[in-house]
Formats: sequence, structure tokens, C-alpha cells
Amino acid sequence: MLKQCCQHLVNSQIDCKDDLPFFEMALEKLTEPVTSKWLFGRVATLQAHYYTQAMPEELLEALGMDWYEELKDFPAWAISNACRWWMSADNEKRRYKPVCGDISARAKTELGIASIIKLRLKQHA
Repeated sequence: MLKQCCQHLVNSQIDCKDDLPFFEMALEKLTEPVTSKWLFGRVATLQAHYYTQAMPEELLEALGMDWYEELKDFPAWAISNACRWWMSADNEKRRYKPVCGDISARAKTELGIASIIKLRLKQHA
């Protein structure tokens, strides 16, 4: 659904300034940063696909904070897409356990559509 909405925003004409609030609201929703609770769950799910030895709670919390610091500004959908991509046949490194920088690099790619929408809004402001 989000992908279809994004494509609509990219392909739609901004006919008048009255349309700008709709596009600005959609962009805001599209780029809304992830919550820490959601992110910790998503990262745990991603890491569970790879061997993980038992670790003390303090270490798990510190690792979680590293991931949060790297990914906190991304929206959940971009992180989720990046995680799915990491594990997919499209990624030749999929057999390796990712680090937070791997996922943030891909999330930036996923978020490229927001940059296109921002540019279109700037052109019509």
C-alpha cells in the first residue's frame, strides 16, 4: 500500500498550491522516524536469522542502542525493506550477519523516493 501511495505521489501533478498541504502531509508520514520499540523488535528478528550466541542482557541493550543510534532517523518501512533486501537473493552478502551500517546504507536507498517528492515540492513552493 505504501509503495503504491509513493508511486502516486511521484507520478501525480501538483496542479496548484492548494495541493501542497496534501503532498507535505504525505511526505511527513512517509519519513516519520521509527520508534525504538519497533526497531528493537525488527533488529532482533533480523539477527535471529543468523547464529547468535547467548549474551548478557547489558550487552544486548548496548547492541540495541548501537542499532538505534544508526537507524533512529529512518522510517520503519525503509528499515523493514532494507532488512528484507539484506536477506534476499538480490544481496550477494545475504549469508553474512549484517551490521547496523549495512541496513542504514540500504534504508537510504529505500528512502530515495522521499527525496524525489521533496524535490517536487520545492519546485512548486
